[in-house]
Amino acid sequence: MINLGKNRAAISMATASMGLVVMATSVCLLFHARFQGVVGMHKWAGVAFIVLCCLHVAINWKPLCHHCRGGSAALVIALVSLLTCGVIVVGTAGDNRERGHHGTGYGSRIAGR
Repeated sequence: MINLGKNRAAISMATASMGLVVMATSVCLLFHARFQGVVGMHKWAGVAFIVLCCLHVAINWKPLCHHCRGGSAALVIALVSLLTCGVIVVGTAGDNRERGHHGTGYGSRIAGR
C-alpha cells in the first residue's frame, strides 16, 4: 500500500492547480472562447480534479472527522447537500426539447430527439 500521507502537500497543490485549470477553462467556455483544445483540456482536467479531490479527502479523513465533530458541522453538511441536490435538479430540469441559448442538451442527442 502506498503511504499517501508523505505526499500530502504535493497532492494538495496538485488539487489546487487542477482546480485553477478547470476554473480557467470554465470561464473560456462560458464566454464561448473555444480555442483549439480547451474542451478536451477542461474534460481531462476535470477528471484529474475529481481523482485528486478523492485522494485529498482520503489523506485528510481523520482531520476532517475531527473538524466535523461540532454540532454546527451537521447543519453545514446538510445545507451543502441540499444545495448540491438543488443545483443538479435545476440543471437537469432545463432539458425540455426547447432550443435555448446554448442549444439542446447532451441528453437529447443521446436519446435521439
